[in-house]
Amino acid sequence: MFPNYQPQTKHSIHGICSKLLLVKIISGCAEIWKARELKWRALVNKTDVLYKTFPHLLQFEVLFHFLKNHRIFAGCSPRCVQYLALHGIPHQFNTGDTVCTQEEYDDNMVILVVKGEIELLTNPEIRYAYTINTGDVFYHCDWMGSKGEVIARSDCLVLKIDHIEITAALERNKDSHLMMPSEPV
Repeated sequence: MFPNYQPQTKHSIHGICSKLLLVKIISGCAEIWKARELKWRALVNKTDVLYKTFPHLLQFEVLFHFLKNHRIFAGCSPRCVQYLALHGIPHQFNTGDTVCTQEEYDDNMVILVVKGEIELLTNPEIRYAYTINTGDVFYHCDWMGSKGEVIARSDCLVLKIDHIEITAALERNKDSHLMMPSEPV
């Protein structure tokens, strides 16, 4: 009836299903890779735009001196501060924007205010309103409580330094340590 028809065995059907599944997994991985690549390119482009918009503020020497002269980094070697200045990522925010998410707050993100003003609002039980101005650094301390929001009080430019980078800098420079600020009066 069908001269070229050959019945498929159980093994050949299993092989075809395995190949189809493998193709789906590979194409899914390719889609995930493309999405991550797009996010990475957007971040790189945004960072490039900020460096072109604020070349005088985002020069390495300016960031290095802002960090080195701050009391939090007083116990850090110049090499440690250099590492942090090179690994920070600049961000621009408008008045009222959230500068630091709860996740970043929990992860002890360091934020250098290069231009403008940001404010920490802590949880209602403690309720601190703490303003950080140009040239100052924000770092989450125990007295701030477990909940906090950092918002932009004005249009601002900040340099965010991830806690992973801070840990790496301190591990590379054993003679360095952070000097955590005491509770404000």
